[in-house]
Amino acid sequence: MSSSIQSDAESAGLAIGGTIGSGMLLTFWVLGDIILGLFVLFTRGKKVITEEVVQ
Repeated sequence: MSSSIQSDAESAGLAIGGTIGSGMLLTFWVLGDIILGLFVLFTRGKKVITEEVVQ
């Protein structure tokens, strides 16, 4: 495949393909972030409050 664009259809296909690919990457990133965030939120332990007494 040559690196020069031959027609308007090829140019449109390149733009559409790039947009779809970028959108899929962003979607998977966000979904993974949400899933991992929920996993961390629901599996962390109880909150422990420690007090330091200064004399």
